[in-house]
Amino acid sequence: MNRQECLPSTLCEAGDPARQPSCGLRAVVAALAAPFVALQAVWLAVLALVALVWLQFKPSPLFAGLRRWPVPAQLQGTGPLPAASGLPTPAGWHLALLVALLLAACAAYAWALVRARALGAVPDRARWLVLGAAALMGLTLLCLPALPSDDVFSYILYGRISVIYHANPLIAVPAQFPHDPFLRYVFWQNTRAVYGPGWLLASNALTLLAQALGGSAAIYVLLYKLLALGCHLVSAALIWDILTRIAPERRLVGTLLYAWNPLPLWEFAASAHNDALMLALFLGGVALLVRASPSTGGRGRTVAGLALWGAAVATKYILVILVPLWLWQVLVQGIEHESHERFTKVTKRSYFTVLRANIALYLPDGWPQRLGAAVWRGGVVLGSAVALALPFWHGPATLGSLLNSPPAQSLDNSPMEALSWPLRALAQALLHLRPTPARLLVDNALKVLGAASFVVVWGWQVLRRAQHDLLGAWAWVLLAYVLLASGWFWPWYVTWPLIIVALRPLDRLTVTVLLLAGGVLTLYGFLPLTAAPIYGYRAVVAFGPALGYLAWTWWQDRRGDMGHLGEAVTRGTAARHGT
Repeated sequence: MNRQECLPSTLCEAGDPARQPSCGLRAVVAALAAPFVALQAVWLAVLALVALVWLQFKPSPLFAGLRRWPVPAQLQGTGPLPAASGLPTPAGWHLALLVALLLAACAAYAWALVRARALGAVPDRARWLVLGAAALMGLTLLCLPALPSDDVFSYILYGRISVIYHANPLIAVPAQFPHDPFLRYVFWQNTRAVYGPGWLLASNALTLLAQALGGSAAIYVLLYKLLALGCHLVSAALIWDILTRIAPERRLVGTLLYAWNPLPLWEFAASAHNDALMLALFLGGVALLVRASPSTGGRGRTVAGLALWGAAVATKYILVILVPLWLWQVLVQGIEHESHERFTKVTKRSYFTVLRANIALYLPDGWPQRLGAAVWRGGVVLGSAVALALPFWHGPATLGSLLNSPPAQSLDNSPMEALSWPLRALAQALLHLRPTPARLLVDNALKVLGAASFVVVWGWQVLRRAQHDLLGAWAWVLLAYVLLASGWFWPWYVTWPLIIVALRPLDRLTVTVLLLAGGVLTLYGFLPLTAAPIYGYRAVVAFGPALGYLAWTWWQDRRGDMGHLGEAVTRGTAARHGT
C-alpha cells in the first residue's frame, strides 16, 4: 500500500478496500426499511404539530400556508423583538409532545444503527439508499412553517449589508439599516457578524441569487435551507468516501450515524444553520488528505485539502482547535514506523514512552524535515483563511465582533450556566453581594475555570492521543469544548464532534456523543418556558444522560483497574509466603 502523505498513520485502519461486500442491496433495504419508515413518520408528525400549534418558534415565510395558528402580534411589528416572557406561551403538553416526538426520532435512529451494524460490509450502491432517505427526511423538515432558530434572518441581513448596502457586516450592525424589510425578523439587531469571512462570502452569493429570483423572504429562506440540507448530504457522502478507504466494513454504519441523526437533520434542514457548510468543507479536506499519496499527486491533493480546512475555519472559527493536533502528528510521524492499523486503534502507552517520543523531536534524526512539513502545511491552512478574510479586513476593529459577541458575554443553556445559579446564591450569602455583582463574579469565574479545563484536556490529547488516534483526539477536544469551554451553548454545537465519531468505531466516545446529540434536542421543549421553574433544569436534562454514561463507564474502568491491582497484590503476597 502506498504511503499516504497527509493523514498517513492516523487515517488508516486494518481492512482491505477491495474486500467483497458481505451482503447485497436487498439485505440493506430489508434491514433499514422499517427504521426509516418510523423516522419519516415521526418527522411528518413533527410537521403536523408545528403546523397546528404555536410552539414559540419563529414564523417562517416558507410554506406559510401550512400554518394553522395566527402569527403573534409581537412578531408582526418592526423593531427588536420583545422579551421572551412577553410572547404567548405554548401549552405544556404541546412542548412535551414535541420532545416526545424528537426522542422517538432518536429511538428510530438507534434502531437503524443497530440493524446496520449487523450487516457489516455492504455494496457501494447502498450509499444512494442512505443519502436518498436522508434527503427525503430533510425535505420534510425543510417544509416546516416555523423555524426552530431564527439565525437564518441574521444570515440574510449580513449578506444584504454587504451586497446591497456595500457595508462591512464585521463592522456595521443590522440596526444601522432601519429601512431594510428583513430587519424586523432579526433578533440581534445591534450585534456585528460573529461568523467568519468564509460564511459572509457564501451569504453574499446567496444574496445575489435571491435578488435575481425576486428577493422575497420565502426565496431567501428557501435558498439558505437548501444550502444547509445540501451540505448535510455532501458531508454524509464524504463520510462514505472516507470510510471506503480507511474502514470499508464500517461505511454503512458511519454514514448512517451522521446522515440519519435527528440533530443535524433538525438543525440544518429545519433551521439552516451555517455549521453545515463548515462541516462539509472540513470533511472535504479530510477526504482529499486521505486520498493523497505520492503515486496519485499527493502534494496537490494535500494543498487542496488544507485549503478546504482553511475555508472551514474561515466559515466558523471553532475548528481551528483541531489543526494543531494534526500538525503535531505530522511532526512526530517519523518517530515510529507507520502502521496501517493506527487509524482508530488506541494503544496504552506509558508516560515515559510518550516523553521519549517527544524528546526525539529535538534529535538530529529527521526533525528538520518533519518541522518543515508541519510549517508549510500549517501555512496553507492559515493562508487560505487569511485570503478569505482580506475583503472584510478593516483593521483591528474587525475583530471586535468576536470580543463583544453574546457568547463571550454570558452563559446560556450550558452545564456552566446550570452551576452558576446555586453558586450565585452561595456568593450572595457568604460574600453579602447583590445579585448583579454575584452573577458577574460567578459567571467570570466559571468562564475562566471552563477555559482552563479545556486547555488542559486539549494539551493532554495532543501529548497522549493525537500521535496514534487523531480522530479520537479531535472528538475528545470538540466534546470538551462543548462541555467545558462553551458557556454559551446551543444544540447544533454537538454536530461538530458528531462528524468525527462517524468516522470512528462505536465505542464509549461515540456513545457519549450520540447521547448528547439526543439529549440536547430536549432543549427545544424548555426554551419557551423562561418564566417557569423547570427552565433552570434544562441543562441537567440535556447533558445528564451523556455525562452520566461517561461517569459510569469511567467508574467501571477504574473499578476494573483497581480489581487488577488487587489481584496483583494478592499474587505478590502469596508468592512471598510461598503459597
